[in-house]
Amino acid sequence: MKTIAERLNSEKLILAGTFGNLAQKYNLRKFDYHKSRFQNHTKDLTGFYEVLNIVYPEIVKEVFEKYAKLGIDLLRTNTVRANEHYLRNLDLSLLSYEINLASAKLAREIATKYSLINKSKVRYVLGEIGSIDKEITYDEASEIYTQQFKGLLAGKVDGFLFTGFIRESDLTNVLRGLNEILNKRRKTLPVILVQQIEKEMSDIFITNKLLEFYKNEFQYIDIIAIGVSEELDSSYQFTATQNLVDTINSPVILYPSFQENVEFSLSSLTSSIDIFIQYDKVKIFGAGDN
Repeated sequence: MKTIAERLNSEKLILAGTFGNLAQKYNLRKFDYHKSRFQNHTKDLTGFYEVLNIVYPEIVKEVFEKYAKLGIDLLRTNTVRANEHYLRNLDLSLLSYEINLASAKLAREIATKYSLINKSKVRYVLGEIGSIDKEITYDEASEIYTQQFKGLLAGKVDGFLFTGFIRESDLTNVLRGLNEILNKRRKTLPVILVQQIEKEMSDIFITNKLLEFYKNEFQYIDIIAIGVSEELDSSYQFTATQNLVDTINSPVILYPSFQENVEFSLSSLTSSIDIFIQYDKVKIFGAGDN
């Protein structure tokens, strides 16, 4: 079976939208997030999609399958906030490993199923890692993300997708923690990096110099694509993506704006593809939501 990196040498791949993109269609209520396991939980879990991995796995699996049926190549786990920081705020801090493991196993099941249905189109699972709402040191990053990494790896993800990071130091500290875990396992995995940008930001911090540093520093992380996301202005995001295409020595992922809160479909990517399909460097097309 070809690896993701090998596939990118000769073709373009499609990344699934986030779990929330389709989960909104279910009109879930408080009971759906609590079920019997958390019926007496003091914090309201409504809207915290990640807990559904362990209380309502049927819906999570169904969402993954909807993406697979659309023909996407890269599934992403329902884990963007499933780290110790956000879980601690919900009094769920001991559940990071369990939640991440559950989501990875569900995605793995669907990826394997559809890879067997069509052996010429292998599906992969990326463990999604999101940023948090404060600057963090390396020690803090290790505390916040270690159990998340371990749960996703136990669930047999094929690689990782880092999204929402706005500070170079935070991303570096989190990547360092992942590299140490992979080092102990002597295992190298592919990683996609998506920086969150805003109009007032003058620079994209993911530069060729930083990528060279990562390559030399983190020998068990294989960065296979770089992208940017912008919450409010898709035109600004496309401009920033164009800048990446022009300057970065790496494959690029076109990661549409969170503003595009629509059900993912191949047709919804048409306008983006029309602009960027001509560039050999743009290897992955994806969809975001809010």
